[in-house]
Amino acid sequence: MITQGERIISRLPYANPFLFVDKILSVNKDLIVGSYCFKLDEFFYSGHFVDNPVTPGVILLECMGQIGIVSHALYLEGLHLTNQNFKISLTDLKSEFFEPVVPNTTVVVQGRLKYMRAGKLRSNIRMIDANTNNLIVICEASGIIEKYG
Repeated sequence: MITQGERIISRLPYANPFLFVDKILSVNKDLIVGSYCFKLDEFFYSGHFVDNPVTPGVILLECMGQIGIVSHALYLEGLHLTNQNFKISLTDLKSEFFEPVVPNTTVVVQGRLKYMRAGKLRSNIRMIDANTNNLIVICEASGIIEKYG
């Protein structure tokens, strides 16, 4: 039987090598929690940085957006239960970084809903290292989801 988290992931508008969601661990109207493991063979590690690979900050933010904004919006709008077409756009983002993420690190992303009105979702999102529980990044972000077709 397919889980709610698997349904959400199957509806995400991303594919490898640009899908940064392995699992949706829990979701409700106020909070979504998901995880992703940044594997050594990710496409960006060979050049960022040579002989000392670190996950680019923009990729960390993408992972946070895929879980904390897009996945949560799919759940809140019920799109994980339908085949309705949609598009989503990031509207703004403010972030603060605390630690680097090296290959083979599993991160946990927690998105806490601030509000959702007229298709606009705003959340406080945090990323932590699943092994050490250290805070990696915090951000406040918004996205707009539009259904069509």
